[in-house]
Amino acid sequence: MNTKTVFTGSILAALFASLCCIGPIAFAGLGVTSVALGVKFEPLRPYFLTLTGIFLAFGFYFVYRKPKEQEVCEGEVCETPRLSRWAKPSLWVVTAVVLLLALFPNYYGKFRAAETSTPALASSSLAAEELEIEGMTCEACAAGIESALRDLPGVAHAQVSYDQKRAQISYDPSEISTDKFIETVASTGYKASKIEPNISGPAGAPSAAKSTITMKIDGMTCEACAAGLEGALKQVSGVASAGVSFKEKQATISYDPKNVTSEQLAQVVTQSGFSVVN
Repeated sequence: MNTKTVFTGSILAALFASLCCIGPIAFAGLGVTSVALGVKFEPLRPYFLTLTGIFLAFGFYFVYRKPKEQEVCEGEVCETPRLSRWAKPSLWVVTAVVLLLALFPNYYGKFRAAETSTPALASSSLAAEELEIEGMTCEACAAGIESALRDLPGVAHAQVSYDQKRAQISYDPSEISTDKFIETVASTGYKASKIEPNISGPAGAPSAAKSTITMKIDGMTCEACAAGLEGALKQVSGVASAGVSFKEKQATISYDPKNVTSEQLAQVVTQSGFSVVN
């Protein structure tokens, strides 16, 4: 086994180890069905990581091992094979590439780029749905599902949280139904189920009508700001669901207008230390 084989094997093994998370992103442009291919590699990730470690161990052994003492061949010193002068730098470059690939699921969430939302529909025509997602193993899984949902006709906004294992969707019910959302999530390799809205009201009363509003938020500096604001909005009586995106600087709220008004929701944002952009 030479160094070239070791280097190539290390990179390929690390790539396959993270394909479960790289796949949903790499295949997103090919159609949601292709996203599920990456999910199949998740159970194999520990094995590919082990193989990656073995390849790198061989690489460091070959490059840094102490050369054998030169032997005398018929009165002359036998020529011993020497490694290329680029062997050591190449080894460290390969190690860096391998670490970037192998650790992709760990750092991707911090650099997850904000995707362009589909054109917003009039708030009066929007409905909101919240789904519980099973099977996600990293932020890239959430990104793949979110991309698939946003591509659906009639969806004004979709946000998928890996931490909360939930998807929040604003849509036009005249163009698409919630069953289509569940079907789309299933086509990406995950399982979705509806979450019943929790709107305050008298016991036994029928479900209240919902309105949905999207607010542009100014003043958030990190994901923790978004999480704190989202928690504050969800505490408001009459709010069925609330999702705050730090990347998009906006909050999508489904609420009962009989119990709470959009002005009161804006006031909650202000009291939390942020401002609503008109």
